[in-house]
Amino acid sequence: MKKLFNYRPIVFAAVSLAGGILAFYLYAKYLIFPAILVVITPVVTGVVCSLCFRKEAFRFMLTAFGCFLLAAISFFNIALRFETFFTDASGYTDVVARVASVSASGDSVTYTLDSAEFFIGREKFEGETLYLYSSGLDIETGDEIIFTALLTPCKKTEGNELNINDFTQGKRFNISSDIEDMRVTGQRFGVAERIRNFVVGRMKRGMGDTNAAIAAAMLFGVKDELPRTLISEMRFAGIAHIFAVSGMHVGFVAGIVAFILRLCKTKRVPKLIISVIVVFLYVALCDFSASSVRAFLMFALFMTFRTFGWKHDILNSVATSAIILLLIRPQFGFSYGFLLSYSAVAGIALMDKPIKALFDFLPARVSDGLAVMLSAQLGLFPLSTLFFGYFSPVSLVLNFLLVPLISILFTLVALAAIISVILPFAEVIFFLPGAILGLVANFFYSVNFAALTVTGYFTGGMAAVYYFGLLAASDVINLKFAVKAVIFTLSICIFILMSQLFAAGIL
Repeated sequence: MKKLFNYRPIVFAAVSLAGGILAFYLYAKYLIFPAILVVITPVVTGVVCSLCFRKEAFRFMLTAFGCFLLAAISFFNIALRFETFFTDASGYTDVVARVASVSASGDSVTYTLDSAEFFIGREKFEGETLYLYSSGLDIETGDEIIFTALLTPCKKTEGNELNINDFTQGKRFNISSDIEDMRVTGQRFGVAERIRNFVVGRMKRGMGDTNAAIAAAMLFGVKDELPRTLISEMRFAGIAHIFAVSGMHVGFVAGIVAFILRLCKTKRVPKLIISVIVVFLYVALCDFSASSVRAFLMFALFMTFRTFGWKHDILNSVATSAIILLLIRPQFGFSYGFLLSYSAVAGIALMDKPIKALFDFLPARVSDGLAVMLSAQLGLFPLSTLFFGYFSPVSLVLNFLLVPLISILFTLVALAAIISVILPFAEVIFFLPGAILGLVANFFYSVNFAALTVTGYFTGGMAAVYYFGLLAASDVINLKFAVKAVIFTLSICIFILMSQLFAAGIL
């Protein structure tokens, strides 16, 4: 007789760490009972499973205790970081900082300043992140600036809730008055920024500013110069994830490295080391975004396992990468990019095989593409509706039709970027990808995708019911197909019904 589920300790550990962060988030919202419930759930589950499966009682109780301990450690780890993050210092001061990014939204422009240094009283602050909000200043990314302003500390609480947003952004001070005596003293770029700016400059000369901004967003995940209207329409269409550096991007870079190393007849261990280093450098060019780091860690694990002949499991790789990130920076647990990236790849890990089995009558490439696209969308659905307030039914069709085209476009842009770096005056090679990018952009400009979205969902805690349905339908749980289908269908129906009732204010 098969076991009820395939035991993966590393997955339990990752879920427990995430559960501790979720418990702190609920506590920050002053939802004390749900926070306690999240932490004690492993214990209750372990007791119930031990009573139902007496032969496995010791394993269930040991797992439950381990999960509870990890969740508690995760909770207190992030709680301690939160308590020591904020400060009471305030006052007028001279600030030295660097403009890290510039983003526009309507008539307002947000300037993100990093490496800020200043004194308040006798206390020196270094490496602070500040945000300037203005209708427009004569400064740009990379500028080193000096100005005088009143800095006030961000509050630990906002209304009846703890201030999670500023904590996640690393923001400890507000600029609370008009800035005075601002002047630019020079420019400073890191090595990765210099390389990225050089490539983007070649792109602009070869395909124009707008198409270059789209290409840079695809290649590096940099969206500062991307037209707001375009990215808004692509979000409504459910296709904006192409600007998040992920497995497709890392896979392309790794493929080029593998091809070169194969020609050089490199041995296995040196091939592993060189591949990991090159992909790490590419992730550095992408500014170590959550999705790019996740893709890098999963690639490094995959390459390590394959090099030494160990059995590789995608779900364990997802869990291991999540554990590493959450231990290093638990604030990632509040990041939209982190949550969306992991929900998509977890959906693929859970549902790829079951969905592929449904389409086994189709050619292998078609069934593989459908399975990856549908499983990622299933993983994303609850969180994307929660974060953005809508669901795009056309995203299923658009992802199936456009993602292969986007993959080809990414390949063309990446190859053109590499050639333009090696060969001078090679900007002309950007003409073809630029022309295709222009056609794709015009398509999104010409259709009102906002009118095609479905709103009125409030997923919230109901997401747990939804993901339980996905878990039951996956290969993790060993049940008959009919039982899986019933549990999955009921879970989705309950999720939709309860979400609608919450959205309507009935519950």
